Amino acid sequence: MSRILSLSITMLAMLLAPSILLSQISLVGPTKNIEVGEIVDYEVAGLGEDDLPASKVTHFPRDKVRVKPYLTWGKMPMIEFSARQPGKYLISVASCINGKLAYAEVVITVEGQGPDPSPDPDPDPDPDPPPPGKRKIIVFAETGSRTTNVAQMLMSLRSSSIPSLILDPNHVVPPEVAKYRKAVEDGISFPAVVVAVDEPDGKIIHIGRLPDNWPDLKAAIEKHGGVL
Repeated sequence: MSRILSLSITMLAMLLAPSILLSQISLVGPTKNIEVGEIVDYEVAGLGEDDLPASKVTHFPRDKVRVKPYLTWGKMPMIEFSARQPGKYLISVASCINGKLAYAEVVITVEGQGPDPSPDPDPDPDPDPPPPGKRKIIVFAETGSRTTNVAQMLMSLRSSSIPSLILDPNHVVPPEVAKYRKAVEDGISFPAVVVAVDEPDGKIIHIGRLPDNWPDLKAAIEKHGGVL
């Protein structure tokens, strides 16, 4: 915690030097009531796509934490965060916008119970196999935000032999798909891909972020029992 406080004080001094720092950015997202293992997304407000090459994301502590910068379909810079231990975590973004330094930080409080430091030395070597049966694919992706690569990837999915359904999460979805959409909303953000058993109300096998190319999507489908 003292390291986080030291970093914050240093950056506060930079904020008070207007000749150095004139461009304002901010990290928008929750800072409290976050559980261990929960995935939280932070918007980097004020940072444009053209500013990304001159930008850097740092975080502390670095152990048992996942910090992943990414760009939404609408070209909004975001940062995905999750931690496997309770505590306080610092995420900061530094950039150069129009020749001026820009900086933002957020201190996140993670609550809950971390993993058992002494796991069972003899865990079950035979985990439950995936449910048998054919697979179906449900993709949730905003129509207006699909890039050329994503559009080509979805065309390849449609032309494959595996049953698939491609939906815009901003539109009303069929009742038989509602549970898959809710599972995505409860777990990760859109765009997303769901692999499920190909039957009415089929069991969910996998939920993940939608790749931006066909080879990666094909690999994810095949990994979870899909035959293309």
